[in-house]
Amino acid sequence: MSITYRKYQDINDFQRILTFLEGTYETYGTRFDNNITLFEFQTALSRGLAEPVKSIDEALKDVLLWFNGEQLVGLLEEDAFCLAPGYRYIFKDMVVAGEQQSIDGCGYRVWEVYENDSDFEEFLVNMEYVKSEEYWIRRDFEFSGTVTPEIPLPSDFFIRSVPELNNPIQVYKAYKLCYGLEFNEEIFNRMYETSTYRPSWI
Repeated sequence: MSITYRKYQDINDFQRILTFLEGTYETYGTRFDNNITLFEFQTALSRGLAEPVKSIDEALKDVLLWFNGEQLVGLLEEDAFCLAPGYRYIFKDMVVAGEQQSIDGCGYRVWEVYENDSDFEEFLVNMEYVKSEEYWIRRDFEFSGTVTPEIPLPSDFFIRSVPELNNPIQVYKAYKLCYGLEFNEEIFNRMYETSTYRPSWI
């Protein structure tokens, strides 16, 4: 069956995306920049104070989705992409579609690939993309039980789940520190208004 792609259509696609991300994130050997919590967080949260809080459909209107028949096998949004296991080969088509989308939007495209994604990197270099000097470190922690860091924390440092915190100022300051972005109380409070807000995922 041939692979096809199209733009995001409606809330049914949103549910397809969540199911897709859950499956790929649990089974794929190489990391992608997307997972369910990050996707819902970014979908719901406006990226600046000048923008109103968006509905899911408004936030995802430019997301491209790849299908094998009815099965969702890939997605491309502004800053991230993800492919199902066994479908890495459609990355080439994804790059072409992403470039066309950037041309239509009079912008440019940046691709973020991980260290082990040598096939993606090789293709981008062959397409005359330039590899930047930027280097980011991503780490995951399992918070479903008691958190015990592998490396002892410095004196007076500890880890606590955000829903346990009663002071919102502490929370948004922590987000600002982690993201390195402009993140203040007003932006933080907008999360409570968003369509995908879940207290356990803040």
